[in-house]
Amino acid sequence: MSEPAQDHADSATSETGSWHRRPVNRNVAHVANLFFVGVGLFFFIGGYNQWAQVQPVSGGATTTGSIVSVTNGESCGRYGCSPNWTPTIKFETSSGSSSTFTGPTYSSQINVGQMVTVSYLPSDPSIAHDISASSNEALWLIGIGIFAIVLGVGSFVLGFGALHRRLGLSSARMGTGWVGHKYIHSNQNAVVALAALLALVVVGIFII
Repeated sequence: MSEPAQDHADSATSETGSWHRRPVNRNVAHVANLFFVGVGLFFFIGGYNQWAQVQPVSGGATTTGSIVSVTNGESCGRYGCSPNWTPTIKFETSSGSSSTFTGPTYSSQINVGQMVTVSYLPSDPSIAHDISASSNEALWLIGIGIFAIVLGVGSFVLGFGALHRRLGLSSARMGTGWVGHKYIHSNQNAVVALAALLALVVVGIFII
């Protein structure tokens, strides 16, 4: 059997076979890809903002500050709540003036009087960061965001028939343009991908 005839037979089989092997609806696939990218951007931006709060201020000076007050709070998710602590930090600039700012929220307990490392902008001390705070959670969120974005964009790109012809990949359906990949864009794998995305959301919001 020639290759075009075989491709047609494979496509016909996928279209009429059991539900889990059939190509997922195009619109559903596109919405799922956009959902992956949207969730990825949400985590990436949120993680980056957290990470930036504990990085040295560009063109800034470094000094030692102290925690003068702590606000107790809770981060609540599906499986309960965990405490957190948000400090108000006071430090002295190189000119001898005092300045205070609200530091990043800690997931481990901190106490009044605890010393921290502060990076601030000498021309505007209100711009200050607590650079002794951990950025591990932020890096996890950034990683999850990049992973979700890559999955969404990669899934969309792999759906083009022209790419399949160039690389010898199997299409999910007959036609031109965005036809989907035979295995990646089946109903079954669409459900698996969405379940994986929900797992990432649970990890990002309720665990990290």
